[in-house]
Amino acid sequence: MNDRKDRIIFMKKKNIVFALCLIFALGFLFMPQEGRNAEAASRTRLSSTSLKVVPGKTEKLRIYGRRGRKVVWTSSRPRVVSVENGKLTALKGGTSTITARVGSQKLHCKVRVVGLNTTKITLAKGDKFQLKVKNGYRTTWRSKNKKIAKVSKNGVIKAKKSGVTTIVCRTNGRKLKCKVYVASLEHSTLRLKAESSYHLSIKHAGDVLAWTSSNPSVAEVDSNGNITTLPVSGTSVLTCKSGKAVLSCKLTVVSPDNIITNMSTLPTSSNQDRFTVTVNSYPNVRHYTVYRQSASINASSFKNYMPYHGCAACAAATVLTGFGKNITPKQVTDKNGLEYKAFGKKIWKKNYKKELKDQMPVSLYGINKILNNNGIQTEYVRRFSDAKACQQIISHLKTGNPVVIEAKKGKWANSYHTMVLLGLTDTGKAIIADSANRTGFGSKQRVKYESVSNLIEHMFACSVSGAKSANCYFGSSSGGGYILVNPNP
Repeated sequence: MNDRKDRIIFMKKKNIVFALCLIFALGFLFMPQEGRNAEAASRTRLSSTSLKVVPGKTEKLRIYGRRGRKVVWTSSRPRVVSVENGKLTALKGGTSTITARVGSQKLHCKVRVVGLNTTKITLAKGDKFQLKVKNGYRTTWRSKNKKIAKVSKNGVIKAKKSGVTTIVCRTNGRKLKCKVYVASLEHSTLRLKAESSYHLSIKHAGDVLAWTSSNPSVAEVDSNGNITTLPVSGTSVLTCKSGKAVLSCKLTVVSPDNIITNMSTLPTSSNQDRFTVTVNSYPNVRHYTVYRQSASINASSFKNYMPYHGCAACAAATVLTGFGKNITPKQVTDKNGLEYKAFGKKIWKKNYKKELKDQMPVSLYGINKILNNNGIQTEYVRRFSDAKACQQIISHLKTGNPVVIEAKKGKWANSYHTMVLLGLTDTGKAIIADSANRTGFGSKQRVKYESVSNLIEHMFACSVSGAKSANCYFGSSSGGGYILVNPNP
């Protein structure tokens, strides 16, 4: 009897379960479409909802329960983590949320990149940059080459000299690297001829270059650092930016046939025994040293040498210093000096006897020979007319090259006197290197200024030709004329 009751109860329960299943199935079958979609979406998920990676690492996110639906992937910080078709690429330290939109549902994965705020930086010498670690702890820093760039315990980089090195950071048991480029320009100052071109190169730049010219009416520069100068004289600052580095080159454009020196850059006081003056030239500026002929600094082994012989020796030494020769007047005249080497022992010894009256200054011909003997080209003009000489001297000075002149007794000399015209000012006056003290120009001024036309009045030509005009030592009839130094620059 009990078995029968149990079977009846079991059958009733079975029928109830079957009825419930049937009701549930029929309910789902007749459920609205949006309800069925929500049910399916509730089973859609990402393979990961949280990731921790380092820069350069890639990961693939997968979607389960997609059921063929279209997926749209986005990154909240694409510069930290990029995503394409579910493939993640960690770019630099930071945090980004990856979103996969499947139909109306959004799925999220939080990605933490343990990395630096940059893996590459370009700096200029002296620049500083703060490296930072994202999502890291227990951090230590070191530079592979401290001579190029060093790094502090807090991650501050300081660029030391041009080159490339790597900063290594250890954090979270991981090794992170930042490549540091310390960039430099080939030149910080440059002089170019008008209507010319030049490529200004940059070393150790790790980023894109951006070039600008502060004065494009004087010089233009393209994206590769190619400079084109226009048919004018002037200055421009060329700037190159690469990463954090800002590098500049001061460019001076000169016309080789019209070089002048601004009066504002020239000395108003030059009363030292030895004075250096800078004069425009091409391709570089020239630095001339002007000497006072009776100064003890130029002492010679010959009694009373400087007051009588000094102007010519000082003039020769001044020209030589402008062409990179480290020469003093004493080195011109003394035994084994430049005169001795240019003329030979016999001529030199004959000129230098014990009595002062037997010692003669070096003639223009002698100075000309000394300059040639030291690799400097010249053109010695012995005879001239005033008008032609004035025109020729002015034209030559405008090439940025000096002229050695001889003055007769008068405003510039007590007897005869050798001086050097170094260049022209923007006021049209000659820049004069004068070894003698002279009234009317202030006390002991080594550098003076006068128009060429006024100087011509005190110059004189050779009155004889032939052998006498080629004497190494001065004679009044054969000592005149002028020397054009470096006539074919």
